[in-house]
Amino acid sequence: MSITDYLQKPISERKQIVTEPVGIKDQFWLERLKTAFKFSNPLAVSLHKTLVDEYWTLKKS
Repeated sequence: MSITDYLQKPISERKQIVTEPVGIKDQFWLERLKTAFKFSNPLAVSLHKTLVDEYWTLKKS
């Protein structure tokens, strides 16, 4: 998603994207995904297939 697309969304949708960017509800795994994405380190999520998939999906967008 580009920044232009993001800014065209209503505030409520933007807030949801920021707080829950993926379908992962477990706070521990969500924090690992955020850390991996922040430091561009896919190894931080390497033991969890769902997180690896979400990591690469976020990197592509």
